[in-house]
Amino acid sequence: GSTDERGPDQSHYGYEDSVPVFVKGEIEVGKVYHVVGIIDGDSEGLNGKLLLYINGKLADEVGGVGQMYSHGNDAGIGGINAGTIFHDEIADGTLLTDPYFFNGAIDEVAQYNLTLSADQVAGHYEVGNTASAPTNDEPPAISVARNGDGTITVTFEGTLQSAPSVNGPWSDVDAPSPLTIPADAPETFGRAVRK
Repeated sequence: GSTDERGPDQSHYGYEDSVPVFVKGEIEVGKVYHVVGIIDGDSEGLNGKLLLYINGKLADEVGGVGQMYSHGNDAGIGGINAGTIFHDEIADGTLLTDPYFFNGAIDEVAQYNLTLSADQVAGHYEVGNTASAPTNDEPPAISVARNGDGTITVTFEGTLQSAPSVNGPWSDVDAPSPLTIPADAPETFGRAVRK
């Protein structure tokens, strides 16, 4: 939605007969949500839609939307800094109180110059909701040292594998790092892998 510092019955030039539109959804304090707001605007009139998705599902939809007002002032999401007067503040920099000011944390904001489909919104939510810990694309480290007594010490990250030839077949070595190989052990090839 949008608020306007000029007060009741006043609006931006050329939009005198329009009123702000809002979408809303219920949330619980202390929970994390994936929230997507979409303006599926209408450049010829007020036949567009404003949509709100919460956790990948459509929570609210309202019609009567034109297009985003093109202005040179600051815009913001949630609470707005002083100097922004068309959204959550009045001209003196005072934040408006309920229902416009968001008192919480906002993280990972993305803005698109296209209208996301319901499937795209659900996909974004699913990726963020099921993402595992970041992966390390760097290959695991492995080092080999020949000891004075003829043994070999292999220090590695991840899982050590061995094979009779450089082309495999590779099998896991059931041993922690560092591994000391006896001097009389048969020759094998080794590698470290992440699983």
